[in-house]
Amino acid sequence: MKERQKDRLKIFNRVLSVISGKPETLPAELEEEQLEAHASDPLDVRFVKRFTASGGKFIYCADQKEITEALAHISEELELQNIFAPSNHSRSLLEEMEHPFSLADLEDSALFFADCEALVAYNGGVMVTSVQKGNKSLDQLPKEVIVLAYTDQLVDRLNEGLSLIREKYGKDIPTRIGTLHGPEQEIQTDPDSGRLKNLFLLLTERKA
Repeated sequence: MKERQKDRLKIFNRVLSVISGKPETLPAELEEEQLEAHASDPLDVRFVKRFTASGGKFIYCADQKEITEALAHISEELELQNIFAPSNHSRSLLEEMEHPFSLADLEDSALFFADCEALVAYNGGVMVTSVQKGNKSLDQLPKEVIVLAYTDQLVDRLNEGLSLIREKYGKDIPTRIGTLHGPEQEIQTDPDSGRLKNLFLLLTERKA
């Protein structure tokens, strides 16, 4: 149990470059095989390993201050200011944070910001619906995507993510349910797909 907790902390304490997705610092004792997902890993660690293996950039944020700092850092690195945030929830989050972006329409934005419905450990995917995407398809969204997620949204399989959606919306289940992956996985599936995105995930705890 102690060894598992130690490995878990190594994963979550890695400092990732938001552009390359590679660790800026990595403990010498952290071998390559420790970054491979195993069935015995805790749910959150399995998700992070598979998400980053797909080319997604993962950043754990302890609080809202760190979320704001991460957003500012990504904006600065990408040299992008206009952001498309169609859902009421994502827009209100940005407004609360005094974000460094300008909210803009899709045609004027190269950066998309959203929350999500679930994080799927089985394939490292991020489940979103028409609520987050503003009724747009994944192909229509900007190439640079930032998703804010919460640890209580972690599930093992896609069907569990669908169950969360049903519980949340009842009979009014949203359309366009899809799963975002990092670019490496999308390249393997279809290198010419409009679904190919640079995907940044900010993971935090839900406020009490």
